[in-house]
Amino acid sequence: MSLAAENDKTFDELDSLLESLEKDEIGSPDKEGENSLKSDSGEQIKHMVNAIDPDAVDFTPFLQNHSGSAVNYHDESHMITKHHAKLHLQTQTAGILKDLPTPSSSQKKKKTTKRNKRGLLYPLQWLFYTFIDKLYSFVRRFRRMFTSKEEENDRMKYIAAAMLAFILYVMMRGENGPVSDLKLEKTINSIIPLDFNDAYKDINDRPLEVMDTPIYWHIPRSGGTTMKLVMSMCMGRVVACEQGAGHQLDEQLEIINKAFGNFANVDTSTPLGLNRAAELGLVPSRIVDVVLTPHIREAAKLFDENHKGRLFTMLRNPVDRVVSLYHFLRMPGQEASIGFNINAMSLEEFAADVSENWMVRTLTNTVTGSLDENHLKIAKEILRRKFLIGLLDEKTESLRRIQAYFGWKLPSRVSQTCKNNMFYFEPQSKNIHDVLERDSEVYETLRRHNQFDMDLYEYAVELFNEQKAMFSDKKQ
Repeated sequence: MSLAAENDKTFDELDSLLESLEKDEIGSPDKEGENSLKSDSGEQIKHMVNAIDPDAVDFTPFLQNHSGSAVNYHDESHMITKHHAKLHLQTQTAGILKDLPTPSSSQKKKKTTKRNKRGLLYPLQWLFYTFIDKLYSFVRRFRRMFTSKEEENDRMKYIAAAMLAFILYVMMRGENGPVSDLKLEKTINSIIPLDFNDAYKDINDRPLEVMDTPIYWHIPRSGGTTMKLVMSMCMGRVVACEQGAGHQLDEQLEIINKAFGNFANVDTSTPLGLNRAAELGLVPSRIVDVVLTPHIREAAKLFDENHKGRLFTMLRNPVDRVVSLYHFLRMPGQEASIGFNINAMSLEEFAADVSENWMVRTLTNTVTGSLDENHLKIAKEILRRKFLIGLLDEKTESLRRIQAYFGWKLPSRVSQTCKNNMFYFEPQSKNIHDVLERDSEVYETLRRHNQFDMDLYEYAVELFNEQKAMFSDKKQ
C-alpha cells in the first residue's frame, strides 16, 4: 500500500472518531462492536480532546515508508503531506477544538528572537571567516610571486630572527633614558639605593609637576658658583645653598635678601645643614626654586612621596677640574677651610690623596676604599637615568637646555646682560694658573689617578649629545 493510501485511510478513521465525538459517543471501528466504549455525557472525552495541542501532534507515523523507517523530512512532497495533514485535522475539528490553547505571545517572541539572533550571527561568522581566508590566500600568493617554497621558509626564519633581535634591543634599552653604546646590566637598577630612586625622578619622566624641585649637583670647580649667581641674580630664583650658613639658630624657614639674590636660611652645602633643612621641611615649604648641593646622596632626605627632585649639573674634564681645585685651594684664605697644608703638596700628591675620582665616589657613596668597574657602572646609570647633563665646555647650549627643561626665562634685557656678564666676561671664583698640556707626563699621571672619573665624564659627553633629541622640537 502506498504512503498516500495509508494517509487517506488514517484520515478516514480520524474523521469517524471526530463525528462520534460530536454526537457524545464513541464506538469501536470494529464492525462486530467488540471492545466498544460508551459514555453517557462524553465530558471526559471532550476534556481529553480540548487538552490536545495541535502544534504538539507528532506526525511522524504519517511520514513513514513501508519498512517503518523515517522519511526524509527535507523532501518537498513530504513537507506538503505534513502540511495537509495538519490542515485536514484543523478543518475537521473546527467546531470542537476552537477553544484549544495556542502558544502564548511570549513563547512566539522567544522563538522569533532566537531565530533572528541565529540569522544575524551566521552572516557575521561567514564574513569573518571569508575575510581571514582571503587575507591568508593573498599573503601566500604575494610571497609566491617572489620566492620559492624553500626561499620562503628561509625568509621566514630571517624575519623571526629580526623580530627577536628587536625585542632584545628594546629590553636592553630600558624604559627611560637615551640609548647608549655602554649597555648596563639589569641588576644595576636594584643596586641604586631605593631612597635615591624614590627622591629623584628620571630625566624622561615628563612633564614636570608643580611639586617637583630642581636640585643642582654642585661639582667643585665646574662652573657651579657661576650657575648659582645666574639663577639667583639674573633669573630671580630663590636658591638654597651655602649662603644660608650662620642661621642655625633660626626656628623657621625664611628668605634672606642679599645684593646678589634671594636665598633660604639653610646651608645645603654640608650634610649637617641638609639634616636641618629636612627637619624644617625645606622642600615641602615651597619657599625655594632650586637647591644647590655637592651632597646629592644626603640631599635625598629633603624629598618625600609628594615632593620629588629633578637633578641637573655641569661637568668638567676631571683633570682640568683637579688642577683648578689645586690652585684655588692654594689661594690666600682657603687653607683654613680644608684643614691641611696644601702648599706643602705637589699637584700629583693632591690628585692621588685628596681629589681622587670624586664624582664616582660621591654618586656611589664610597668615601673611602678602592673602586672597581661596578662602581663606575652604577655612577653611569645614575647619570643616564636621573640627570640633565650640562658641560662647562658647552655652557651656552647647556644653559639653553636647562632653561627649556625647567621653563626658566630671562625676563628682560637686563637679565640677558647679567647672564652674559656672568658666563662670558666675569666668571666667578676664577683663578689664574698655567694650563696643563694634554700630552704631558703630569697630565697622564692625573688622568691615571682619576681614571673612573675620566670614564664617567666621557660617558656624560655621550649622554649630552643624546639628550639633544629632547630639545630638538622648536616648540620646546
